Amino acid sequence: MAPNGLLVIRAMRDPLPGRITRKLDEGVTASPEWERAAESSLDRFYRSAVRPAAGPVSLSAEAVWFEDYAEMLACLARDFAAGRTLGWWWRAILGRTPMQMPDTWLAASAEEPLHVPAAIEQLQEWSEITRVLCTLTREQALALIKTVVRVNELEGLLGAPIVSTAEFSSNCSPARSEAATHGNAAGFPDAIGKPRNGAAVPWHRYLPADMVPAALPKEHRALLAICLLIRRWPGVITSTPFVRNFQTWWYNESPGSNAPVKIESPIDRLLSAQEDGTSSQQIGSGIDDEVSKTIPPAVPNGIQPLKSAPLAPEPGIAGSASAPQPDRIRAEKADGEPQQRANAEEKGTGEFTLAGGVLYLVHFLRASGLIRHFDTGLSGWALLNLLGRCLLERDFVRVSQDPLWQALARLDGRDPQTPPGAGFVSSSRYHAPESWLAGLETDFIPLVRFRSRGCETWHPEGFLIADEPDFDSIRHLRFRRCRNAVHIRLEGIRVSRGLRRFLHFVVPYARWRLGCSLGDTALRDVLLRKGKLFITRTHVDLVMNMDQISVPARFAGLDANPGWVPDLGRVLNFHFV
Repeated sequence: MAPNGLLVIRAMRDPLPGRITRKLDEGVTASPEWERAAESSLDRFYRSAVRPAAGPVSLSAEAVWFEDYAEMLACLARDFAAGRTLGWWWRAILGRTPMQMPDTWLAASAEEPLHVPAAIEQLQEWSEITRVLCTLTREQALALIKTVVRVNELEGLLGAPIVSTAEFSSNCSPARSEAATHGNAAGFPDAIGKPRNGAAVPWHRYLPADMVPAALPKEHRALLAICLLIRRWPGVITSTPFVRNFQTWWYNESPGSNAPVKIESPIDRLLSAQEDGTSSQQIGSGIDDEVSKTIPPAVPNGIQPLKSAPLAPEPGIAGSASAPQPDRIRAEKADGEPQQRANAEEKGTGEFTLAGGVLYLVHFLRASGLIRHFDTGLSGWALLNLLGRCLLERDFVRVSQDPLWQALARLDGRDPQTPPGAGFVSSSRYHAPESWLAGLETDFIPLVRFRSRGCETWHPEGFLIADEPDFDSIRHLRFRRCRNAVHIRLEGIRVSRGLRRFLHFVVPYARWRLGCSLGDTALRDVLLRKGKLFITRTHVDLVMNMDQISVPARFAGLDANPGWVPDLGRVLNFHFV
């Protein structure tokens, strides 16, 4: 089962009463037959468990499961804000925490704040986020912002502004030059358009205007925008231009109001239109569909609608569960068939991969500065995909159809049929980060290779340290000419000349650095690792058998858990079982 799922069981009877052990001495273990019976019982509960994310769950359900903690937070917020009767599983999860909104949800969020952005993104996809945010006061929203930016290492967002309002407006204008547009950590899309209220908000270049409603108070808008950017544009929110623009907006925007924001339902709009004499055709042709799924009004601050919610007396049993496939919200079947069967079909059991060791390269991405130092317009997942293909070289043919590459495409937010280099932003010159030269002798004679596009400067260890279109940087240097040849093999995809030049720059360093760490071990022996891959909104978990441990990789630290990787927007862990 996936390491980060959550299975909650209402009650489980002893599968073999009186046979858990033959003796009651201290330290004895359960008998093998009892263990097998208990595992079989748990397996039945898991297979019949209902997923609250897929829709309302009957209070008589025997077990429920969540993809991860973020999905649990989203479901909790949705049930609270909708005023639903809370199921027994919430008491099992929350213990004796007071059952009221927003205090309960904030307390649950504070336990695992790393999952808050994913939960808010899920609520936004369900069109529930406005109703949930409206239960928060300004102070509560601000406290949640501070928690989110702290755990995501974004404290600079709330720092003192360092640019004027005029400069901020200029930087956020859709008319900015192309050079300014690509002056941050990655290549980002052109402006979507001015926000509805005409004010310059720092996220309007990356999020559609209706995704962050202008009617929300300042703190609520900031919370929603920060969480969505963390999830969708992790390279943007850490870039210097965005941080500067956000700071200036934050300190120039008028503070919000503590009053709850009224959510106008389709029925409200229909009644208002009738009072004003407006025809239903002017409101929109889809009004009937909207009325059928009318959103209840927001829960005003201070009201505790869940105190009288009936709770089952049985305590819940929380444990680990398998992560499902990506979220698909399913409606109840028309014939009244129980939701359990549909959810059982949705449960994913992970994807087998023969190239799990490619994920070890995340350590290299972070240590080499490949994500933040180079302005490529590619996400970390795309860079990981390209780097893995290049380092596997001819061995890539063996795993060209491996599910890992499709998984990396999904994490990158693109169609698997789209090459990982789409959207690459080329540069006229490349220089190695300082980390590449750390620990090496500084007094060396560089090697220079002259090309039709300029010249390449090589370190004697065999990797590039500069690729420039002119010869100014070497005019006063003492150097030696070299004829180093770098072979870049990318099986199955075609890349632009600019991307091939960038890979030509970084792959030699990757080969050298990994070679120093692994010694005589071939890269393919480390990258081709068998395992099962589980992906949720917050985690990427690679589960492998103990025989897949590579001693050289262990000594090099490549199979250590990277944990939370801000540039990838995921927690990445390796499990050996």
